[in-house]
Amino acid sequence: HNILLFFAYNYGFIFASFVSITISMLVYKSFENIYKNITSVNYINKAWVASIFVFLLMNLNDITYLEGRLSVISWILLAGAKSIANGKEL
Repeated sequence: HNILLFFAYNYGFIFASFVSITISMLVYKSFENIYKNITSVNYINKAWVASIFVFLLMNLNDITYLEGRLSVISWILLAGAKSIANGKEL
């Protein structure tokens, strides 16, 4: 019940690796952007990245992505991470 194994089995290893690398880079860039400027503390962005991290850890154990509501939440979280990684405030 791993989301990456699910993608690899149904869509192929190339797609699964592309998705995992893209999401990992997005989370890393947003995390780096938050802690790059330590003088300016934005707790909303920190909470946003923490919720993305928790959601990704939750999907490593069980495939909750297939439920519609959680799928929409994950895409909203990733869109927010993209805006944080681009340097915009939420």
